[in-house]
Amino acid sequence: MRSWKWAATAEAGGVGSAFSANIEYIPAQFKKSFVVLRGGLGYLGARYSMATAPQSITWNILLNGKENGCPPQVPSRSLFAEIGIGGSYLLDSKTTVDYLYGPILGVRRYFLFNVRTTGFWKAQICPVVTDHNVIPWGGIAIGIVLD
Repeated sequence: MRSWKWAATAEAGGVGSAFSANIEYIPAQFKKSFVVLRGGLGYLGARYSMATAPQSITWNILLNGKENGCPPQVPSRSLFAEIGIGGSYLLDSKTTVDYLYGPILGVRRYFLFNVRTTGFWKAQICPVVTDHNVIPWGGIAIGIVLD
């Protein structure tokens, strides 16, 4: 079985960003699950005008039971629950650095772009925890397997 390790994603929303570009790495794979480490660079938006550095760790658990091994051998049949924690450094023009964090709960679905390229999409609920409150938040992303 081929072992995937690296992927790239473009995300709207997500942990602490309005938009971000990310790299994902899979350090551990099991029979029906895998662990993903993610890091990237993002932008919080015109109102806040902040660069962001999101990162997360998630455990992806096979939901539909159609695969025997992770990552999936038949990408178009795989659906995973994604559970974890993430955060983001917020960097503004005043050289202050803040950090936001929160839990991640989502789904991830793999698909074939073509015969040689595997892609995936994911949708997440990821409320942001600040010093004073919890902000409802979420995100969607599209990605491509790099190896």
